Amino acid sequence: MRPFELQRAASADEAARLGATGANAAAAVHAPVQYLAGGTTVLDLMKLDVMRPQRLVDINDLGGACATIEAGRDGLRLGALVRMAQAQAHPAV
Repeated sequence: MRPFELQRAASADEAARLGATGANAAAAVHAPVQYLAGGTTVLDLMKLDVMRPQRLVDINDLGGACATIEAGRDGLRLGALVRMAQAQAHPAV
């Protein structure tokens, strides 16, 4: 695996700032910055040399609205940072 920098974001604004590259790196496999959250396979792909980011930005601690589960008439809405254990324990699930 190639060397990389790991930074933890304390806020969404900080995550955006840490992810800024000055280039168009929109979700490309070879983007210089990738975001790390629960359930991602970024590290596995880096070990296989499929992805080669120079920086990983850990957004696991952001939580907030991104870690909520809402149950309504139309079904469930799971935020992007909801853990599967959290979803499994939710009464609506």
